[in-house]
Amino acid sequence: MKTFKSSLKALGAAVLFGSVALVSAAPASAQSLSDVLAKVRQDANQMSAEDQARLKQFQADRAGQAASMQSARGVLAAAEAKARVDEDVARAKDLQERRSKALAQHKRGQERVGVLKHLGHEYTPCEHEGPCSLTNGCCCLRSVRPPSRPPSPRGTAVST
Repeated sequence: MKTFKSSLKALGAAVLFGSVALVSAAPASAQSLSDVLAKVRQDANQMSAEDQARLKQFQADRAGQAASMQSARGVLAAAEAKARVDEDVARAKDLQERRSKALAQHKRGQERVGVLKHLGHEYTPCEHEGPCSLTNGCCCLRSVRPPSRPPSPRGTAVST
């Protein structure tokens, strides 16, 4: 039992030494804990200020990019409008060319009709007396009839 008593003494001495150390260190550790807590608060406030600065910078960058995008959208809309106008102008020019061609073809067709009517008039005797003219609108110009007599061998019209 002697060993047991010495172990108890050693254990008691260790507990006594630990409690004294704890009691004497408590104010020092409390001081260091309050220092650590203050340091953490200071760091948190500092990080919060840095975060606020970064947030403000981000918002400013985002506003700048939004303005850039709005400007780019305006330029794009203007380019699209110009492209539509250019397409409309090209389409109008194409239609004008087609109209000019159609009018030229119509004019050539009218000239051919006039020639055919005149030729029909040369080979068709008039139903009225007196000379016919293309401007007085005589009856022979209203309906082209096939020639009733063949042309003379010299290529001139036979007069009646």
